[in-house]
Amino acid sequence: MRDSLSAVILTFNEERNVRRALESVMEVADEIIVLDSFSTDRTKQICAQYGVKFIQKEWQGYACSKNYANNLATYNWILSLDADEELDKEMTADILKYKQGGFQGVYVLNRLTNYCGTWIRHSSWYPDKKVRIFNKSTAKWIGAFVHEELVFSETVIETVIKGHLNHYSYYSQTEHRSRADKYSVLTAQKMNLMGEKAGLLKPFYSPVFRFISMYFIRAGFLDGSAGFQIALISARSNVLKYKTLRALNKKMAESSPKRIVISRTDSIGDVILTLPLAGILKEKYPDSKIIFLGNSYTEAIVRVSVYVDEFINWDELKDDVRAVETLKGYEVDFFIHVFPNKKIAHLAFDAEIPNRIGTFGRAFHFFSCNKKVYFSRKKSNLHESQLNVKLLAPMGIKNNFSLETLETYYGFTRTNKIPFWLSDQISKNRVNLILHPKSKGSALEWGLKNFHRLINQLPEEKFKIFITGTKEEGELIEGSLPFDKINVMSLIGKLSLGELVAFIQACDCLVAASTGPLHIAAALGKRAIGLFSSRKPIDPGRWSPLGKKSEYLVFDSDCEKCRKKENCNCINKIPVERVINLLEV
Repeated sequence: MRDSLSAVILTFNEERNVRRALESVMEVADEIIVLDSFSTDRTKQICAQYGVKFIQKEWQGYACSKNYANNLATYNWILSLDADEELDKEMTADILKYKQGGFQGVYVLNRLTNYCGTWIRHSSWYPDKKVRIFNKSTAKWIGAFVHEELVFSETVIETVIKGHLNHYSYYSQTEHRSRADKYSVLTAQKMNLMGEKAGLLKPFYSPVFRFISMYFIRAGFLDGSAGFQIALISARSNVLKYKTLRALNKKMAESSPKRIVISRTDSIGDVILTLPLAGILKEKYPDSKIIFLGNSYTEAIVRVSVYVDEFINWDELKDDVRAVETLKGYEVDFFIHVFPNKKIAHLAFDAEIPNRIGTFGRAFHFFSCNKKVYFSRKKSNLHESQLNVKLLAPMGIKNNFSLETLETYYGFTRTNKIPFWLSDQISKNRVNLILHPKSKGSALEWGLKNFHRLINQLPEEKFKIFITGTKEEGELIEGSLPFDKINVMSLIGKLSLGELVAFIQACDCLVAASTGPLHIAAALGKRAIGLFSSRKPIDPGRWSPLGKKSEYLVFDSDCEKCRKKENCNCINKIPVERVINLLEV
């Protein structure tokens, strides 16, 4: 069975390279996507000669840009190429062979680099194997600080394509030195954020070892003068990297806050989408203590994050007659008001916390906050978790984090064991599925009739179904779902939040509207299927579950009523079959 293949190439001022790249993929690609970051040279004109799908978009980093370009592709199978690369004839022929028989798994291309006119076959630059052909539905790029990385299931078969992916990396030693210095500084910044330290002698002995490794151990001398220059420039860049890291270590030691409070006192889903802030702050300030101020209802989920060191219970603090003195006792350096609360804002001010961060949008922040950030949640197209990150700008964190990156900052590793009385209910040979039909009024719902149909259509021999919800929701659900089926078990009103988290961890997937349990499942890395309206600001663009296995469904992303922000029940029209299709993947 012949598969179709989309070639995806990113460009910015690539007039000297892009023609070669395009011509090399013409024989294997059924379409070519070029995502350009507004080149100022002849890149656009050259691409126009080859009939490619040419899109221009502001640069957002390699991972985000590559994922965006992949989503523009018509076909699922992607050939990802840099503009300074080309397929050689042998590689082209081998790709065509696999394409004709039908692609499976992922495909590794061996890159051979041309350095100032010399092909480099040693110096630790060769072999240089890269996964470049994959199915976009099962793989995605994640945003490392310096270099992007393609992630896919560990069980996927990797096949090495014959031939070479020719890489025309550097045309001059000056260009190599410039780019090496740039990457050295970026790498030092990443190492500093990860808490790595550089000793006094590191800038001196590390470059020596680097040169010996590349030129002698990795046989760079066999690449002639080019091999010598590669090892020399690499060693020189190591000096810059560790000198920069030492300077950053010193600066961080002098300015690192000791205690940071993140304040959010609303519902579970909101709190979960705030918790990546703790991971980001812990990465930048590894020696800082991260304190979360929340209500009793959310304490159990906050304590699951390994990045949160302490929890302040707002339900207790607000009734404390000595609340100001109590908060002073924490000796907080930074207080971040993620969810605006007038009483908390005045309390932080009265406690004389030196740095109080809040938004411009609240009048009471004008006097109570001395570091204000301007943005509008209502008017923004960003995800809730990305909006939360904007509040870190006064602390020097101004990155535009992708959703794929943010999901790595949950740190949900401190889950409890599943309750003993439930452990025997987990099936070992069926999919353990949690359905959470209600939302306590926090979201539009799919409807009990749809959940009833879903339960009846899922085969009993394949699915063990658990229904969850609060005791109050149970009164609304009573009699509306087929609890008499042998594969259905009601847990309504029977689990505390901590027990629910542990139970979700033990199950395989969860289906719900935009509710706390949906976001819990996503954060735990479970298959989380969210059912949404497309009406802003309750649409998945703002509130979709954040996790590597999370997905969402809407009935019509262009619903006219939703676009006009009118009351609309289109969420009820999401077909049961679409949910089943996702569950059976």
